[in-house]
Amino acid sequence: AQWSGELHYSAPLVPYFMLAATAGLTRLAVWWSRRSRLTPAAAANRIALLALAVALGYHLRAGWTPLGGNLRWPEVTPHARLLNRFLQPIPANAPVAATTALVPHLSHRQFIYTLPNLGRAEWVLADVSGTTDMHPAALQQQLLRLIKDGWGVIDAADGYILLSVKGGATTIPDSFYDFAFVSPDELELDQSLTAEWPGGLRYLGYRLDDQPKWGLTRITHYVQAGDLPLSPYFFVVTADGQIADDSVLRPPPALQWLPPEDWPPGKILAFSSAWFLPDIWRPAVAFARPDGTLAPARVPGKRLAPDQVNGRSVWEVRDNTLWLQPWHRPRPAAALRPLDDNIAVDPRNLRPPDGGATVWLQTPPPTLRPGQTFSFRLGWYLDHPLSKPYTVFVHFLDREGRRLTQHDTPPFHFYTLPTTDWPARQPVYTGHTLTLPEDLAPGRYDLMVGLYDPGSGERLSVARPGAQAADAVLLRPLRVRRGDGPVATLGATP
Repeated sequence: AQWSGELHYSAPLVPYFMLAATAGLTRLAVWWSRRSRLTPAAAANRIALLALAVALGYHLRAGWTPLGGNLRWPEVTPHARLLNRFLQPIPANAPVAATTALVPHLSHRQFIYTLPNLGRAEWVLADVSGTTDMHPAALQQQLLRLIKDGWGVIDAADGYILLSVKGGATTIPDSFYDFAFVSPDELELDQSLTAEWPGGLRYLGYRLDDQPKWGLTRITHYVQAGDLPLSPYFFVVTADGQIADDSVLRPPPALQWLPPEDWPPGKILAFSSAWFLPDIWRPAVAFARPDGTLAPARVPGKRLAPDQVNGRSVWEVRDNTLWLQPWHRPRPAAALRPLDDNIAVDPRNLRPPDGGATVWLQTPPPTLRPGQTFSFRLGWYLDHPLSKPYTVFVHFLDREGRRLTQHDTPPFHFYTLPTTDWPARQPVYTGHTLTLPEDLAPGRYDLMVGLYDPGSGERLSVARPGAQAADAVLLRPLRVRRGDGPVATLGATP
């Protein structure tokens, strides 16, 4: 993306492209004029008009002017307007170190440093609630260490803090923590519900701010503080049960600066983190007591009914954890959408073999290339409950039937889902992840799936919808493209 031509990093290459285009236009015009009745000048004009039309068409799709498809008018928020208050006290010729997002506002200065680099800075300006390119804990430690070493707090409010090497206040004012709080009128929720924990703590919902082009998703959780200091744990899980990211690895700035024992009861706090997430994921929330055990959660059914997508509940409480709406990015750079659990096959073909299961590819992978790690989901249907905890196996085979990679796992669909808990005559889904070999040749490959008893190795009878039963079935063939070409297509069902 850095050298895609859409960002300023490519600017040094523009003169060379212009010179090359001029030389190429001249040669092409001469070549065309020799094969037609056009003069070189007329040929050059027509080629230039064609190039201009192509450039205009691309600009309409991906340009950054008001005509372009990439333009997004920036929103000037009250928080953004507050920045001027912190810029004014800094002398015009003073060296400044700042967090990443604030550096452009200081670009007229001779000496600017990006934290954590202090250089010769005499002033430090940070916005802990914005983009910092630092771990929240590392930024907090650096700022507190500077204050301890004699740097003075000149001003602080709503996540901004201004320090001077010449001294000032030695404590951070309460107004600094305003960025962690919102009023009820400021709530903007993509999923709204009320879940309760002991002490009156309430989870109110969350908001997503997605950047499909970069695959970056900011999740903001809203929590109303109670009387007990319960520690929140926000995390995102893949369909096969792996934690994609969580608030322990990268805590939200509000949680880093304002621990639960400092939350005013009744106040609403906003915990926001931006994460690069896989194609299929699900957010979840839990709260822990001081001894580390999870506090019991409940969702009062009469206060607010759960959101519905395709007629099903999109949240549930399981093992004192609140599981929220699953999400899916169907292809790279596509917008997020709620994960659709409508049956992906004709329900009339779901009748399974006696004592066995019907299986199909519910959420196919969007792209495939050598070395790629991809996620997908399988759908299962039973006529009768299973009495044994079977293991799901997925084998990636070449056309000669050789196994190239595999995924054997107890059933997961974001959380563990043993086959003994699978309901009869209802679709059940499992999540899986495979990593393709780096040296994989382009071509067609098969996906073979089934169930086996981990104790005896005996396989359960399975079938594709409307097909004959066996101890394993081949699903849709997958086509792998070259790594430097179109990344992938999914073959049709045979």
